[in-house]
Amino acid sequence: MFQLITQRVQNVRLAILALILALVPLTHSSANDEISTKYQVMAGFLLQLPSYVQWADNSSEIHLCLVGDDMFGGFIDQVLAAKVAKGASTSIQINRIPQGESLERCHLAFFSSLPSAGYLATQQRVLLVGQHEDFIDAGGMVNFYLAQSRLKFEINLTKVKQQGLAMSSQLLKLAKITGR
Repeated sequence: MFQLITQRVQNVRLAILALILALVPLTHSSANDEISTKYQVMAGFLLQLPSYVQWADNSSEIHLCLVGDDMFGGFIDQVLAAKVAKGASTSIQINRIPQGESLERCHLAFFSSLPSAGYLATQQRVLLVGQHEDFIDAGGMVNFYLAQSRLKFEINLTKVKQQGLAMSSQLLKLAKITGR
């Protein structure tokens, strides 16, 4: 019974995530509005993503690290606070880390710019998320990209599995999969 309820809650979360990604066009009258909307959608996605990933340590608290420039400003913190205020049982801690520092305390790391392939290769058991066209080729696991003015994402499933992470099949249905 509990598993059925948990599955239904996950299905609702996934449906909301899919709607956000599919229905929010990212075209606006000015470049600043487009960037703002893009990062608002990414912030929502990053806060939902841990619900669909299983880490080897089965930690009850997820450390989401923003690496390098903080493209979200305080928006991602506001979204997390609003989720908690509405009663969401979330255990996400947001940390801001300078580019090049160790990610050993992170479960999920979002890179605002393309890090070196060597740096990504040294990270263990961290879900590496980026937004650069070469991020997957550099060793990233999840990459955001724009297609027809919509934010989409791709997942390097081979890299995810190599790091001992597991992703929900429901999440994988929404993504462009590479590295099978």
